[in-house]
Amino acid sequence: DLFSIILQLSSDLAIVKINAEKKKNQGIIDNPSTNANKHGFWQSMFAQLLLGGEAFAYRWRNANGNDVKWEYLRPSQVNTYYLEYENGMYYNITFDDPKIDPILQAPQSDLIHMKLLSIDGGKTGISPLYSLRR
Repeated sequence: DLFSIILQLSSDLAIVKINAEKKKNQGIIDNPSTNANKHGFWQSMFAQLLLGGEAFAYRWRNANGNDVKWEYLRPSQVNTYYLEYENGMYYNITFDDPKIDPILQAPQSDLIHMKLLSIDGGKTGISPLYSLRR
């Protein structure tokens, strides 16, 4: 039953039209990935958000700093760090492709980090499944 609910909710959220003010931003939202279609990418993001309370995507950019593609990351590929003496959060990221080296201390501007039900001031999210604990 839980799988069916997550499947339905994430699919419904994936078909919602997300609008951006700038045309170039709309382009990446409408075509975020080179190896998955729009619906599949967003359904994965929303399913992970509903299951784990957080979802991540790495923002691949060109030399001008414009987003070229977004790569969905499993939570096991991301370690999150909040450094009080710095500005914001940092992430250590690993990729499935062995030709891509891990990225250490990636700034928060390099990732899309969706959070749900935060209990630490919005730094991280908590799974809604937490309510099913004993």
